[in-house]
Amino acid sequence: MHRLLMIFLGLGVVPGLSAGENVYRWVDAEGNVTYSSQAPVGAADVREIEIDPGPTDEQREQAEARLQRSLEIIEETEEARSEAMQQRSEQVREAEEALTQAEQDLEEAKRVRPSDWILGYRTSGMRKPEYYERVKEAEAAVEEARHRLKKVR
Repeated sequence: MHRLLMIFLGLGVVPGLSAGENVYRWVDAEGNVTYSSQAPVGAADVREIEIDPGPTDEQREQAEARLQRSLEIIEETEEARSEAMQQRSEQVREAEEALTQAEQDLEEAKRVRPSDWILGYRTSGMRKPEYYERVKEAEAAVEEARHRLKKVR
C-alpha cells in the first residue's frame, strides 16, 4: 500500500484527493505508516505531504502530441521493416532460383555431345577444349550463384 501511494503521489494522482488538498503521513505506536487527508489527533511525527497539482491542459496536450508522434514513428518503422523483410525474402527466392538454374545449366554443360569429341579420339576419351571451357564457365556460374545466395541470406 505504501508503495502504491508513493507511485500515486509521484504521478500527482491520489484517488479521492484533488489538487491542493493536504495529505498527512504518520507512524502509529505499532510502527504502521498511515496516509490520510485528515491530520490525526494526538499523533506524534505527523508530516504534511505536498500534492503536485499535475500537468496543465497544455502540458497534457503536448504529451499526447508527443505520444501520437511516437506511435506514428513506430508504425512507419514497422512498415519499413516489413517492406525490407519482403524485399529480402524476394531476393533470397530469386537467388535460390538462380542457383537452381545454374546447377541445371552445369549438368547440361557436363553432358557430352557428339560434337565434343576430337575426331579419331572418341575411343581414347579426348574431348575438345570447348567442352572443358563450357563446363568451367558453368561451374563458375554455380559458384557465383552460391555466393549471391549466401550474401542475401
